[in-house]
Formats: sequence, structure tokens, C-alpha cells
Amino acid sequence: MKWNIYRKMFLFAIAMIILPVLLLGFLSFSESKSMLEKRIKNSSMVTMENASNHFIKYYIGDIEKTLDLLAKDAALNENATERSPRRITNKLDQHRSNSDNIWSIVYISAEDEIYTAPPWNPSAKNELRSIPWYKSSIQAVEVEWGEPHIEPITGNTVVTAAKAIYEDGTFKGVVAINTSLYKLSDIIRNINIGAGGYLILIDSKGNILAHSDLSLIGTNVSNSVWFNKLMRTDLKSVHVELDDSSTYVSAITIPDTGWTLVGFLPEETFNNEAGPIKATTIIVALLGIILASLVSAAVSRGFVARIERLVANVSEIEKGEYEISASDSSTDEIGELNRKFVIMAKKLKNLMIQRDLTETEIQRQKVYFAQLFENSPESIAILDQDNKIVLVNKHFTELFNYKKNEIEGCFIDEVVVPENLRAEGVRLEEIARREYVQAETVRMRKDGSLVDVQVIAYPIIVDGSVVGTYAIYRDISERKAAERQLEYLTYHDSLTGVHNRRYFDRYIEQVSGNGSGSYGVLVFDVDGLKLVNDSFGHARGDELLKKAVELIRCCTPQAGVIARMGGDEFSMVLPYADEIILENMVKDLQTKISEFNSSCNEFTVSLSIGYAIAENGQRISDALQEADSRMYKEKLHRSQSTRSAIVRTLVQALHVRDFITEGHADRMQNMIEQLARKMGIPEFKIHDLRLLAQFHDLGKVGIPDSILFKTESLDPKEQEIMQRHSEIGYRIAIASPELNHIADWILKHHEWWNGNGYPIGLSGMEIPIECRILAICDAYDAMTSERPYRKARLPAEALAEIEACSGTMFDPMITKIFISMIKDKLD
Repeated sequence: MKWNIYRKMFLFAIAMIILPVLLLGFLSFSESKSMLEKRIKNSSMVTMENASNHFIKYYIGDIEKTLDLLAKDAALNENATERSPRRITNKLDQHRSNSDNIWSIVYISAEDEIYTAPPWNPSAKNELRSIPWYKSSIQAVEVEWGEPHIEPITGNTVVTAAKAIYEDGTFKGVVAINTSLYKLSDIIRNINIGAGGYLILIDSKGNILAHSDLSLIGTNVSNSVWFNKLMRTDLKSVHVELDDSSTYVSAITIPDTGWTLVGFLPEETFNNEAGPIKATTIIVALLGIILASLVSAAVSRGFVARIERLVANVSEIEKGEYEISASDSSTDEIGELNRKFVIMAKKLKNLMIQRDLTETEIQRQKVYFAQLFENSPESIAILDQDNKIVLVNKHFTELFNYKKNEIEGCFIDEVVVPENLRAEGVRLEEIARREYVQAETVRMRKDGSLVDVQVIAYPIIVDGSVVGTYAIYRDISERKAAERQLEYLTYHDSLTGVHNRRYFDRYIEQVSGNGSGSYGVLVFDVDGLKLVNDSFGHARGDELLKKAVELIRCCTPQAGVIARMGGDEFSMVLPYADEIILENMVKDLQTKISEFNSSCNEFTVSLSIGYAIAENGQRISDALQEADSRMYKEKLHRSQSTRSAIVRTLVQALHVRDFITEGHADRMQNMIEQLARKMGIPEFKIHDLRLLAQFHDLGKVGIPDSILFKTESLDPKEQEIMQRHSEIGYRIAIASPELNHIADWILKHHEWWNGNGYPIGLSGMEIPIECRILAICDAYDAMTSERPYRKARLPAEALAEIEACSGTMFDPMITKIFISMIKDKLD
């Protein structure tokens, strides 16, 4: 196995190195060759451009400059009469001798006179005017270059540059310079564009103007392949086959002449230049392959050795030996892998330890879960896929009164779902198989009783599949009872138990929409409720309201709807009633009220009643208004007698108190009458004083017996409650025609002479004299009579106490008269 790994790695390394090296060598050679070819081409083009510039500057420029000078020379612009042939000839010779590029100069005047340098006499057959360059120059503004032709002067092949001379728009003649093509050939022969390369000069028609081979001068090359490719396209360089040899042909156009400089460079030149590069590339590639092979072999051996050490560590771990050390200290990936492997071995050891701990913890968690499940305050059942009970906890059995062995394995619906809710149970269970569900419903105990529960269920999912349902049943009986109580209180009066105004208004609105039948309506008002509340307290007033409702219910048919509309007002609606039925109900109610009042001494029930009928489409609300109006008329008619009856009831209640039966009121009446007569009080006031003596403690009917008959001293809170009896007595007396004229005295009979009394804090003469007289008599009788909290005092002791309080509690003048009166009586 070691050899296979080594061989594979070695071959792989060789392949990964050799292939890139070969590819890189090939690409480098190709790129180098391409760059070399491009450089040679560019060099040739640069050379040709320089040659072109040379032609322009040193040859063509020289010729055209000479023509411009001659065209401006005065000798050539003189009229025919003034013209000097010698001067013209000298001028031509002078310019010819100044330039090596000029072969001969010809001047043809407008009068057909011909001047040449060197001298020449043309024959008749050498008519210069018929030469093409002469005709074209007359029509041109600038210098006009002609085609190659045989010069008649010297017999050489030349090219002529001609320029027409004009002065003030008048034609003066044509001056022409002939240059030898041999001279041009010498120029381009000396230009080097590369090994084996050469240049030629051609005109626009393909005639060779200059060539290193003079025999080819004048030859036309317009039919050659390279000419058509270069001259008839936009290409500057083409690759063609010339004489079985591949050649690169390049062309540069010489401006203003129509001439083209053409260069020929054999492909062999490029190959000769690229040969050394090719050889160098092959040598470098071979050296790279050899070196790469040696390096690959060494690296592969080292790598395999490191892998073997790593395999050895794996074998140790397989044996359960997790304590291994890093055998590779290098910082590369394999060394890092070895170190990470050592770390992994340590973590694996920790994981094995943790596994053992986890297994122990899982067992502990199972125990915890079992205890949590069993002792959970919720009633829990675990169901299988068929909704059969797998397991229930203790609270489940307690809630539904089952034993575990009675229900485990049974369908949950058959155990706790009532018959009429089986469909609901099935629906909830189907939902719980897919998602969490929560609902409030009713379930059944073993004994058939029903219990309000909140059902919470969700699927038990294992490996993505639902295997059962976890159902929680929470007993919400108390909350449901509270909700029902709240709902009851929403539409009922909490004190009396009858419906409240909200329900009554909804009921009226509902039955009004029926539009058929008659409805009887009654309105009741409890008379004297405020007086009872003020006298006896609201607890007694509540008893009055409940008793009134009880009496109303006794006389109300089952179909009647009674509601409390306000504090002391009630209403009732009775379907299908007529006026006779309502009258009989009222009479029956009044009879029952009279019977109750005859048997009860604590308070009197009195109701003001009004009734009406809603029929023939009349609105019930209108009938209620009519009944309410009748009720108030009756209340006004009998209000005074009602209040008097209530007051009489209160007085009767006062007389049944223990301190009244002991003769307190009678003694007070006799004593206050004697004092009044001694003070000279008029007779008509003595009657009112006797009435005050009898009813001054009327307000004590509203004081609780626990305070009134307490044997110990009253605490501050109880004392405060006790002091309220004067205010209660005032409110009772003011409501009675027989007592309302002494109501103010009842209110103020506990005021002190020094202003420290109650409830107002009057002082001195601000206190009515009747109250000042009553205060002394009341104090004396109280001290000399038995009380629950003390024994009676002797008259002398009582008189001494009264005398001591003279000027503070009692009027000093009345005190002297009272003490004198009692002493006289005692003597």
C-alpha cells in the first residue's frame, strides 16, 4: 500500500509539474516568436516610414522647393520682350548644380520658348507640349509628378516634376525638373529593412520607379498578388508566396506624389531569428522536468512518511488509546492536521467520558420526568396514534375519579368525553395530530358528573412522524363559575337579585320588535328609602329594598320580568296582560304590604305604584313613561302620610329600646316642665319642651346596639359614631309634620356653653334656650339613673357635678335655678 501511495503521488506530482512546464514552454516560445515577428515587422515599417520621410525631406522636398524658387524667379516671369535667354539658362544651371537629385531642368514659356539645363535643342518630333506632365501641370496649382519616361535630353529614364507659373492670373509658362530613377534606386538600395529584405518604389499605376535591380525599373506590377492585396484594401502588410517562398510585403504611401514604398521581408528571416529562442525553451523545459522529478520524489517520500505516522495514531485510537502526542511538528497543512487529530483524540476522550455521564444523566432525567409527569398539578394523558390512553398521571385519575388500570389502553373518547360532545372530541384529536390545539370544553367523570376543563394537546413527533398525542386537562370549574357569576351580575342587580336596567332595556328592545300582543308595565318606587338610610344606615335600607322586591315577586306571574332601574325604583313587564290583571296585581301587592307592616316593628314598607298597557302597536317605552307618570302622581298624593307612618315606626322602635322602658322620657318630661315653669317659660313652649324631652334621643335608633349598650367606655371611633345620633334625629324629625318644629332643638341639644359641644360647636346664647334647659335635665337624669356601664349616683353628687360644669357645659343662670329647684324638692 505504501508503494501505491508513493507511486500515485509521484506520478501525480510529475504530471502536475511536466504538463504546466511543457505548456508554459510552448506558450513562451509562441509568444516570443510572435513578439519577434511583430518587432521585425514594426522595425521594417519604421525603416520604411523613415525612408518615406527621407524621400519627402531630401528628395521630393528638394525637388519641389527648387520648383517653387524657379516659379517665383523674376527671370522666368519677365515678358517676352524683356526676357533674357542667357539669364534664364544661368538660373537653370545654378539650381541644377545645387542638387544631386536634379538630372535636368526645362522651362517652357507661354510663347512656346524652351530653355533647358543642360542645353538641348529639341527636334520637331520632341514636342514637349504633348508630354502628359506638361498638360497636367497647367491645370494643377501645386507640383505635378509625372510617370517614368525617357528623357530626350540625356536619353535616361526619369520622372518629371512640373509646376505652372502664373503672375497676377496670367500664365507665364511651365518649369519642370527631371530626376533619374537610377538615383532613386541608389537611395532605396541603401535602406536595410532586415536580412534578405529589400525595397521598391512604385507609382499609383504600379510602375516601378526604383529597384535594387535596375533592369526592373519601369516594369508594371499592377497584376501581382501582393499589389492587389495592398493597393485595393486598407491593409499595410500582407503575407504572400513569392518564388516558392513565404514573404511579408509592407507598403508606405509617400504623400503628395501618389508613390508607394513597398518592402519585401522573407519569412525565413523570422525563423532564423526565432531559432535560438526555440532551442533555449527546449533546454529550460528539459531541465525543469528533471528538477521537478527529483523534487517530486523527495516530497512524495516525505509526505508518505508523515501520512504513515498519522495512520499509526489512528490505529492507537482504534485500540482505545486516546493519549497520543503530535508526531509532526511542521507548520504546513499535514502538520496542522496531525495536531488537530491529537486535539480531536483528546476531545473524543472527553466525549467518551461525557457519554458515560450523559447516559447517567439521561437515566436521572427519566426519573425526573416520571416524577414531574406523575406529580404535575395538571391532569395529563399520553395517547397513541389511535387515541388510546398509554399513560395518565395521578391528577388525571383524581380529576376524573378513575384508577389507572381502569382506563389505560381505552379510547380517550369513551372515558372522558360526554356522548353529546363525541364529535367535538374527535375534531380536537384530529387537529392535535397535526398541530398545537387549545380549547375550553366539558368532560365527564367516572360517576357521570361533568367538569369544565381547558384541553391543551399537541402531537408527539419522533423522527418527523407523529406517534401520539400529549393531552393536558386543566380544571377550570372555579373560573367558569366566576365567569357565569360575572355574566349573571352583568344582567342582574347584585342586591335584590332581579334584573338590572341593562337587561331590562335589551328585553324591551327585543320584545318591541315582535310587533304583536299586549304588554303590561308597572313602575314601583320604594318610599322613604333615604329616610331609612339616614336613620338606620344603608344596611337597613338594603333590607327594605330586598323586602320590597320579595313582596313584588310574590305577586308577579312567572312570565313577568322585574328590573331595578335605579336606587329605589323598579319596573316590570308582563306579556299578554290587560288592565284587570294589573289592577288585581296591585291590590294583591298592597294587601301583602299591609300584612307585613302589621307584623314588623323595625321598618315599614311603602311602595308608590304606577301601571299602563302597551297594545295596538303602542311602544312599550311609551307605556313605561305613562306608568312612571302615574307612579309619581300617587307618590305626591301620599308622600306626607308615608313619611308620618315611617316616623311613627321609628318612634315605636325607639320605645322598645331598654333605656326608654326605664322611664327616661317620662322623667325628662316632668323635670323639664318644672324647670320651665320656675324660669317663667310661656305655657305654649312648655308643650314643645315636653315633646323635645320625649324625642331628643330619636336619632339613637340609628346607632348600633353594640355601641349603645356597651358596658365599657367608648373608644374614639365609637364615640364619633355615638355623636351622630343628634344629626340622625334631626333628619327623622324634619320628615315628620308632628316633629319638624323641634328638629333644630334635637340637632343642637348636645352643644356646650363654652362651644366645645357637638355637632356644630355653638356657644353661649347661640344655643337655643330649649337646648340649654334640656342639657341640664338630661345630665342630671343620666347621672342619677342606672346605665349599662355604671351605677346611679346620689342626687347631691349629681348636683355637685352640674355645678362644677356651670359655665363650661351648662348655662350658669339656668344651672343656679335648676340646683335650687332640685334642692327644694329634696328638702
